[in-house]
Amino acid sequence: MASMKNSNRYVAHFDMLGMTSAIRKNADEAWGALSDLRKSEKDIVNKYRIRLPNSNTFVDGRVHSKRFSDTIVFYTLGNQIEDLYAILFKSALLFCESLKNCVPLRGGIAFGEFFINDELDMFLGKALVDAHDLGETAQWLGVVIGDAIYQKRDLIPDHNNQHFIIKWDLSIKGEKEIKKESNSVLNWPTSFKPTVNIPVSLKDFYAPFERLFGPFEELPTNIQGKYKNTVDFMNYQLTENAI
Repeated sequence: MASMKNSNRYVAHFDMLGMTSAIRKNADEAWGALSDLRKSEKDIVNKYRIRLPNSNTFVDGRVHSKRFSDTIVFYTLGNQIEDLYAILFKSALLFCESLKNCVPLRGGIAFGEFFINDELDMFLGKALVDAHDLGETAQWLGVVIGDAIYQKRDLIPDHNNQHFIIKWDLSIKGEKEIKKESNSVLNWPTSFKPTVNIPVSLKDFYAPFERLFGPFEELPTNIQGKYKNTVDFMNYQLTENAI
C-alpha cells in the first residue's frame, strides 16, 4: 500500500457551478471557462504574496493546491493560525479572480484529517469531504466555512479591517428540501472589494455567464435562486459593511 502523510489541516474545495450544463450546451465555451479558471489560479500564485498583518512573515507557501478539471483543492501544511489565514486569503482571491474572469465558483473550507502522498499525487480525508459538502449544498456562488473554523474567528488577523469569516442566513439543500440556516461564510466582497457599481442588479451580474448557460429566464428556478442569493449577499456586504 502507498505511504501517506497524515495530519489535521485546513482544506478548501472549489468547483464551477453548472459545468455539466455548460459542457452539454457548448463544449467550446465550457473549455474557455476552464481555461479562465486555470488563469485565475495561476494569477493568485504569481501576482500575490500573502503576509501576516503587522508582521514580516509571508505565509502564501503554507497553502498547496491540486486540480482536476473544474475542481481545485487547497490544503495547508499544518493547523496553525498562519495556515488558516493563508487559506482564507487565497480562497477569497481565487473566488474574486474567477468572478472577474466570468467563472462561477462555489466552495467550502473545512478542518480535519487529511492524507496525502505528493509523489503519487494521491490525497483524501474527512476534511476534503466536509469542504466538498459545504460548497455543494449551499445555494449560491460563494464559500461556506466549517463550524470548527468559525470558532477560531477571533484569532484570525483581519484583512482591510474586515473579518474574513461572518455569519449569513444561507439557503442550504437538505435531503428533502431547501431551507435557510445561519452559516459561517467567507466575506469575499469586503475582503477584496470588486470594482462594480452598487447595488449590482441581478441582470448585470448574470450577463457574463449567459454565454455558458443561456438566458437567465430559461434557467431552472433553483439555479436562478443561486444567482439571486449571491447578488443579495454581495450587495448587503458592500452597502451595509456588516460583519
